[in-house]
Amino acid sequence: MAARAARQAGQGASALLVNSPGPGVGTRPFADPQQLAQLVMAARAAQQGGQAASAAQPSAQAQAPPTSVLPPTSPFAAGAGAAFASGAAGPQRSVRSADPGPAKAAVIQRLRQAQADSQVQQTPGPQAKGKRAADPFPRLETPSADDIDNGNYIKVGFRHLLRHDPSKVFFHSYADIPVMENGKVKLDQNGKPVFESFGVLGNPESRENQQLRRNDPRNAQVPHFEGKENWVKVAPEQREALRQGMRYFTERDEKGNFKNPCPVCGSRYGKIPLDRNSNTLLYNMLFWNPAGPIPAPPPPSRWWTPAYYVNEPNEQWYPPQKSSK
Repeated sequence: MAARAARQAGQGASALLVNSPGPGVGTRPFADPQQLAQLVMAARAAQQGGQAASAAQPSAQAQAPPTSVLPPTSPFAAGAGAAFASGAAGPQRSVRSADPGPAKAAVIQRLRQAQADSQVQQTPGPQAKGKRAADPFPRLETPSADDIDNGNYIKVGFRHLLRHDPSKVFFHSYADIPVMENGKVKLDQNGKPVFESFGVLGNPESRENQQLRRNDPRNAQVPHFEGKENWVKVAPEQREALRQGMRYFTERDEKGNFKNPCPVCGSRYGKIPLDRNSNTLLYNMLFWNPAGPIPAPPPPSRWWTPAYYVNEPNEQWYPPQKSSK
C-alpha cells in the first residue's frame, strides 16, 4: 500500500512538473513554487517508505519455514504419511530437496533395497490356478549323485512329435520313475536304472481312446528328433505317491478296459491342440502330489507344449484316500 501511494504521489509530482510551463513561457505556472516543493518532499518520503516495505516483504518470505525439505515419499518428511493417507492435497511450493546427509542417505538406501527385495520375493512367477501366490512352493532341484544312487528323482520328458510329418510340431509329456527293489534302484543287465514310464496316449497308430499308459515305448524320445528330458529331485514319499497315482489310472478290468480313466482321458481328452491333454495330466499330478508338490520343469516351448500349465484343482488327480475307520 505504501509503495503504491509513493508511486502515485511521484507520478502526480512528475505530472505537475511536466505540465508546468518553463521559465521561457510568460504565463503563470500551474502550481506555485511552495506547493511544488511540498509535493516533491511528500513524494520522496512516500517513495522511501515504499522501498522499506518492499525490502521487508522478501525478508518475511525468507523467514517462513519450508513446507517440506525431502520428497513426500521419504520416511524423513514430517507428516508425509498422514497427508498421503488422508488424501489431503493443499497447494504446495516447489522447494528444492535438501541433502539428507550421509547417515540419512544410507538409511534411505537400505529402505529402498529392502523394498526391492520384498517385491522380488512377493512377485510370483507363473502361478497355477488353485494355488495362492503366498503359498510356499518347493524349488526345482537337480538330483545329486547320492539322490540318483538312492532313486530320489524322476525324469520328466518332452517328446517331439515332429518325426517326418511337419504338421506334428507339438510336444508330448511323460514321466519316468525309477523302479525300486528292496529299497534300492533296480538295474538292468547293463547296470543301468530301470524305469516305469507313464503318459497319456491313444491306441497304437491312432489318436483314439486316449488313456494313461504304462511302459509304452512311445513314452520316450524319438531318435533323431529328441526333445528334452529333465531330472528332478524328489523325496521318496513323493516318488512313491506319484507312482501309485499313475498306476491307479492304468488299471484295467478282465476285458482290458480302463477301470479308472484319468481326468483328461477318454471322452474328456481335448479335441483341439490347446485343450487338456497328456501335458495337463503330468503337470497336475506333479502339482497335486499328496506327499508334497513336485515343481514342474519348464517345457522346451510353452507354445508348442499346449495346456501344460492348465491347473485343474477340482479334479481327482489321485485315488481317493481310504478312511482310517
